[in-house]
Amino acid sequence: LEKNWGGSFPKKWFWIQANTFRSFSSSAGLPYLDLCVTSTGGLRRLPFLNEQEEEVALIALHWNGKFLPFPEVNYSIQWGHWTVRGVYGEYIVELEGSCQEKGFPVNCPTSRGMEEIALETFRGKLRVKLFEKSSKKVVLDAVDTQACLEIGGLPWTERVWNGRSAMKEPIKSIAMNVGL
Repeated sequence: LEKNWGGSFPKKWFWIQANTFRSFSSSAGLPYLDLCVTSTGGLRRLPFLNEQEEEVALIALHWNGKFLPFPEVNYSIQWGHWTVRGVYGEYIVELEGSCQEKGFPVNCPTSRGMEEIALETFRGKLRVKLFEKSSKKVVLDAVDTQACLEIGGLPWTERVWNGRSAMKEPIKSIAMNVGL
């Protein structure tokens, strides 16, 4: 398992990863040789807090030598369609993932042991758009047709999961390396 959710595995989650971008366009005209995107989100149980749950998500964008972590994330997820939007500093990022195939099942930990409760594809399509927040100018528009897309927890084909996640203080300042 490549995921580390701490003391409890989430009830449901999504995962997006892409680094083989082949088609690019940009109003800034910059080269896109260095581009990698990872995003994940989940509904996890908080240990020691009477079984309370929280939604968590993050988008991590590595682009032209910059690392942009987006801790404020909105998402709409269902098998075949991933829409994730994040805000960080002077940027807004939008991820649009899709796939036509059924996906293949993945074994994941449950209270009953390992079970096939996730679907995954390595042939997804992912479009990444990065905007300047103030001007709404597109500074990056890239497509990867070999994206890894996953959903976990059941059922995923019947309902859309709309969620929102924003880090709370003081964790946000610590994670984002910002003074309190």
